[in-house]
Amino acid sequence: MKKLSLLFIIILCGHEIIFAQKTPKFLASVSIGVAFPVDKFGSKNFSDSSAGWALPGPVLNVSFGYHITKSTGVMLLFSGQLNKQDADVFNNGIKESNGPVTEVQTTTSSWKVPKVMAGGFFNIPLYNPGKVLLKIAVLAGGVKSYFPGYSYSGTTNPTGSPADSRSYSATFTGKELPWTFGYQVNAGINYKISSDIFLLADINYFNSDVESYAVYPRSTTVIISPGPVPLPPPQKTKFSLASLNMMVGAGIRF
Repeated sequence: MKKLSLLFIIILCGHEIIFAQKTPKFLASVSIGVAFPVDKFGSKNFSDSSAGWALPGPVLNVSFGYHITKSTGVMLLFSGQLNKQDADVFNNGIKESNGPVTEVQTTTSSWKVPKVMAGGFFNIPLYNPGKVLLKIAVLAGGVKSYFPGYSYSGTTNPTGSPADSRSYSATFTGKELPWTFGYQVNAGINYKISSDIFLLADINYFNSDVESYAVYPRSTTVIISPGPVPLPPPQKTKFSLASLNMMVGAGIRF
């Protein structure tokens, strides 16, 4: 009887040790940061029909992962970013197109870029194995974007005479764009603060191309009107949504 009791205790303790040492398979994380537009997306060239005129803006990542091995796995990412268009590009461009005696006030909205992506990751121990990890991920999937709207108004006077002063205004409400393909490459540091909680710092490069019937005043003359009116028919243009995103956050393993 004593031997059976001892055997039962050994089996139970062994089971508890194995359970305690078991590596969690799942992980989830949330991170926030800033998306810095690059290449054409961040270009401020008024005469370039493919320039995005985008400013740095907020970005949010929510990810879920599953370890296939201790150092590799797959993950699913839900992400979204906002990049406001630079109103100064509108103002300066319209003034350049219509002379130095042009006054203009512009209100812009933001590029909206939600994403759903999936891919793989692998971890490289950097210090105190399991405590500090370099995490690399490559993801691809669907990208939905919304072309920003804007409105502007002002006055222009080609001769300088009060009799020749004219007012103008124009409005573009923005446009929902179709889903398109995009990809993202992540490189970050995971720092374990407990057996199931970690902090993260991440830099990722995101890119996607989308075609839109965009409307910009560009090099054309302003529209003379007593009130806001729609702009002329637009032309189809390909836009890059490339950005370099810097993130911080936290996650759990379970």
